[in-house]
Amino acid sequence: MKKNEPPQTKNKTKMNTNKLILTGITVVSFSIIFISLGLSIFCLFGDNGFCRDVFHRGTTLGKETKQQKIELKRNTLASLGKALPSWPAPKSLLTVKFNADNKYQLMSLAALQGLVNRQAPDGSMVYFLLEGGANGYPDQLWLDYYQSKLNLTVTETRPADLLDWAFKNAGIKYYIIIDPSAPSKENPDVEDHTSTMNIAATMSGILGNAIPVHPDDVALLQAHGYTLLPDSFRKNFGQGGDKLIAPNAFDLRNQWQTVNSNAQWRDRQSVYRWAIDNLLPLTDHHAISLNYESYGDFAPWLNDYVTGAKIFSYYFDPAPSTEGVSNSDYALYDDLLKKSGNFTMVRGWHWNEADNIELISNNHGMHAGSKEMPNATVHAALSQLFTESFSQQSVDPATVAVDPNKVYLTFGVSDGDQFGVSYNYYRYSNGQKILWDDPVRGQIPINWSMSALLYDYGRGIARWYFENASPNDYFTADLPAGYAHFTYDHFGDLLEKYDAFANAEMKRAGLAVADYFYGFGSFLTSSDKTSSIHARKFTNASAIREGYGGAGFYQGIYWPEESPLKPYIYNAYAGGINSYSGGGSES
Repeated sequence: MKKNEPPQTKNKTKMNTNKLILTGITVVSFSIIFISLGLSIFCLFGDNGFCRDVFHRGTTLGKETKQQKIELKRNTLASLGKALPSWPAPKSLLTVKFNADNKYQLMSLAALQGLVNRQAPDGSMVYFLLEGGANGYPDQLWLDYYQSKLNLTVTETRPADLLDWAFKNAGIKYYIIIDPSAPSKENPDVEDHTSTMNIAATMSGILGNAIPVHPDDVALLQAHGYTLLPDSFRKNFGQGGDKLIAPNAFDLRNQWQTVNSNAQWRDRQSVYRWAIDNLLPLTDHHAISLNYESYGDFAPWLNDYVTGAKIFSYYFDPAPSTEGVSNSDYALYDDLLKKSGNFTMVRGWHWNEADNIELISNNHGMHAGSKEMPNATVHAALSQLFTESFSQQSVDPATVAVDPNKVYLTFGVSDGDQFGVSYNYYRYSNGQKILWDDPVRGQIPINWSMSALLYDYGRGIARWYFENASPNDYFTADLPAGYAHFTYDHFGDLLEKYDAFANAEMKRAGLAVADYFYGFGSFLTSSDKTSSIHARKFTNASAIREGYGGAGFYQGIYWPEESPLKPYIYNAYAGGINSYSGGGSES
């Protein structure tokens, strides 16, 4: 299929039942070889309506009516008591090529990017074309698409020129010096000062006029007129700011008791205690951003959204205990989530997925995996320029005959809840175009999972897939709009509120199959109150898939007694699980 060519829509109602597609199987990576495959064995109940309802083909796009626009605007995160940032609509992009392996300098530039983009001076936003990395970055691919669809002026500039331009046009004139001192094995918490990377990023977003910088890069900023943030800005942080040691309060190396006995920062826990008490109230609570402090795992491009949206940046270990010893991070993390409020989006990612998602769920939050998506403020801002409605064409159930003596199976690509999967790995996995651009794609039915939240955080990305889908490509809502264990035990009466939100998000995003996950090997029983709430609230869903599982966790299908026409599909996949990214592994 040619790039940007509308999907084919002919001959969708005449179908061979041997090729019907159901949403019940996960394939971690799809290429000429299926890296990981799972089978759901079902349709053994006869012609019960279930199989007919979940057969879909093709995608369609059309202009929204005035009534639709009003409805879509109303059904946003605001229904959960949160509100997404209101981004200016850019008219031009300043593109900057930069090596992402230079993480400390990118830390500074990404923070500057967010501060610029929340203003869009003269209608301009900053867009990075990142280079380096083990797998490369697809930023140019998305820029090409935006140029082809939107009336944007694109101007290439250098990092040095960007610093001058931002100084002149965006009022960014200062820097905050981080302390990169790494911990020793003997005294890790006291000697680890890398938490200041997250503290400085949070301060940057609150103030809007300063960016974090590594001590070795101070001279680079000074050459362009930038100076250390004056001590007078301590007052912007209230009583907590008054406790920062002066002079040179925003050289954060001065705030440690090892340097100044009057300082209040003894270890990384005391730093974050101070930040939660004094910085968090000054941030926007629709989201918080989890970013690693170790150089190898640090994702500096996350600073773009941190400063652009003015949210809190942090890193905590979510494990309740480690080797039987109580984890001092856990209580702080729990307090951060509680004070951030219900339905706070946790951006970034943590390697300890199980404990992280459990703690987030216990505090009624939800995860928006975004560690692998640079230029987040640009993708969010450009979303408003894509006004076409999203829908996928469904097969008329009357045309589908299900043979009760046959076993039907489907294939699906998992983990689309992570924005980076749609942004990066579907199109550019392992540095090569081996998933979406594989010539095998389109020859057999495949389910591609994506987050319904992409409608707000990267609508242009979702739009590209809808435009370039073959009749054998179908998109499902992974988790379905934010990752948490959405059970009644975790969310109580708030579950109905979330389900109503997710149901509306799915409609806006053109997705009709909702995917839930309650923990590895965890499945609901038909008597669980959760299942009846899901079935009742998901009026826009034709099916609800449950599970992610692991080898040997196949559970079959169950039908909620309260709503037998709403099918639930248990899902699992067999062994041979490999990473879709080439960087980590799934288990």
